[in-house]
Amino acid sequence: MRKLFLLNLLFVISFISVYSQDDKSKIPGVELPDFVITGKDVIAVKKTDKIKPEFVTTISENFIKPSYSPEELEISEFSLPIKKDLSFLDSTYFYNGYISAGLGRYSLPFVDALYGKPVENGIVRFKFTGFNNREYVDNSDRYGLKAGADLLYWTNIDSRFLPGTQFHISGEYGTDGYKFFASDNPTEKRSLNSGRINLNLKNDFNSNFLFDITLDDQITSIQQEPFNENNLNLKAQTLLKVSFLNIGITADYRNHSIKNYPDVKTGKDIFILRPTAGFQFTKLAKGSFGVTISNSGGDKFFNPYASVAVRLSDELTLFGEYNAMPEFYGPAHYLKQNIYLDVDSLSSIYFEKGLQYSVSAKYEFSRYYQIDGGLKFFSAKDYPYFADSYQKGKFALAKTDVTSISPYVNFLFYLGPYGEFYSSAEVNMLTNDSDDFIPYSPKLKLNAIYSYKFSESFTGSLRADYLSGRYADIQNKIKLDDYFNLGVDLNYIFNEQFDFFASFRNLLNTKNYLWYNYQEVPLNFLFGVKYKM
Repeated sequence: MRKLFLLNLLFVISFISVYSQDDKSKIPGVELPDFVITGKDVIAVKKTDKIKPEFVTTISENFIKPSYSPEELEISEFSLPIKKDLSFLDSTYFYNGYISAGLGRYSLPFVDALYGKPVENGIVRFKFTGFNNREYVDNSDRYGLKAGADLLYWTNIDSRFLPGTQFHISGEYGTDGYKFFASDNPTEKRSLNSGRINLNLKNDFNSNFLFDITLDDQITSIQQEPFNENNLNLKAQTLLKVSFLNIGITADYRNHSIKNYPDVKTGKDIFILRPTAGFQFTKLAKGSFGVTISNSGGDKFFNPYASVAVRLSDELTLFGEYNAMPEFYGPAHYLKQNIYLDVDSLSSIYFEKGLQYSVSAKYEFSRYYQIDGGLKFFSAKDYPYFADSYQKGKFALAKTDVTSISPYVNFLFYLGPYGEFYSSAEVNMLTNDSDDFIPYSPKLKLNAIYSYKFSESFTGSLRADYLSGRYADIQNKIKLDDYFNLGVDLNYIFNEQFDFFASFRNLLNTKNYLWYNYQEVPLNFLFGVKYKM
C-alpha cells in the first residue's frame, strides 16, 4: 500500500504540473559512479533515451565525460527527443576542483575528487573515486577504486589549421571487488578490473564539412580468473553539405581479443559502413536515407536506413527512423551489466536487429515544460539474455529469437519557484516466439525526481525508481518482486569552499532484487562534506 500510494502521488504531481502550465499560457543521475549514494550535485538531471536507474550495481563505464558524445555525430538542426543534458537550480560558480568525502550506514568511507587545470585553449582534469561498503547480508561487502585523467583542447576559430577543431584524450582505470554471496560458495571473491583510453578528433564548426573520429580501447580482466578482453573500436563519421543535399559516411571497425583459458585466445571483428544522403525538403522537414552494410567473420548484413524529422510548429516536432542494425559485443559488455556473469566460455557475441524502427514526438513550451514520447520496435534472432548458470549464484548467457515493443513517455516541468519535476515511464514487451517474457527485462519502468530550492544555500530532491513484471527464467515460472527505491538528496552550501550533503536510499527498507537471490542494499544513508578548491 505504501508503494502504491507513493507512486500515485508522483503521477498526481506530474499531471497537476501539466495543467498549471496550461493555465499560464531517462533517470536523472548524479556525476558520481553508480555504486555509491551521495548528496552532491542533487540538482543535476540527465535525460537519456534509455532508462538506466542509478541503482544498477556496476562501475560507471566512463565517469570522465567529454563535452559531447563520441558515439554519434548529431547533424540535425532539430533537437532529438531525450538527447540533452539539463541542469537547473544550479549556481554559477567555477572551481579548480573538489574533494568529497562521506560516511554512511554501509559506506565506510566514500571519497570522490576532481581537479582541473585550465591551459591555453583547453583544460586538463584528474579524477579519483573510491568506496568501501560493509556487508548488509553475509559476504555482501564491496569496494571500488577508479582513477583517470583527460585533456580537452580546441583550436581557435581563426586558426589556419583545422579551425574550431576539438581534441580530446582520456584514460581511466579501476577495480571493483565483491563476492558471490548468493552462491554455494558465498566467500568466493571476484576483482573486476577495467581500463579505457579514448582519443577523439571532432569539428562541427565548418558549415560545409563536419567530421568526428574516435579511437577507443577498453580492457577488462578478472584477477581470480584467466579472463581478459581487449575491445578496440575505430569510428569515423563525415558529413559534406552541398546546397540542399547532405552526403554522409560512417565507418565503424571493432575488434575483440578475448582470453578465457590460459593460452587460448578467441574473439572476432566487424566492419560496419553506412553511407547516407540527406535532403532538406522544406525549412520544416528533412530526411536522411542510406544503407547499412557490415561483415563479421562471414556474417554479412545489408539493410536500408531512413530517418525523417518534421517540425509542425515551434513547440511540436515529429521524428521517425528505420534503423536495422547488426549488434556486436564482447563478454565485458554483459559482465558490466551483471557482475555475477560466468564468462568462462564466452567470446564475441553477434546478432542482428533485422527490423528496427522508432517513431516519436516532442512538445516543448519555452523553458517551462517538455513532453516527449513514442514507440520503439525491433525483432532479432539469437538475442542474448541472462539465464541461470550450472553453478548456483552465477549467470550465463542464453539466446532466443525475440520481438520488442516499447511505448514510452517522458515529462520535464520547470515550475519556477515551485521546483522542477522529471518523470519517465516505459512499457517494455520483450518476448520470444512462445510469448514468454525475456528474463530480467521489466514490463514496466518508472523513474521520477522532484527538485526544490529552499533557499540560495539549501536544495533538495525526492526521487523514486520502480521496476515491475520481471522474471528470473525464460519459462516465466519465477517472478521477481517489484523493485521500488525511494530516495532523498539534500545539499547545503555553507560557504564558497564547503558544502554539506546527505543522501538517503531505499527509505521504505524494501527487499529489492535486481538478480535472483542477490538482495540489494536496504535502507541506507550517507553524510558528507565537499571541499571546493
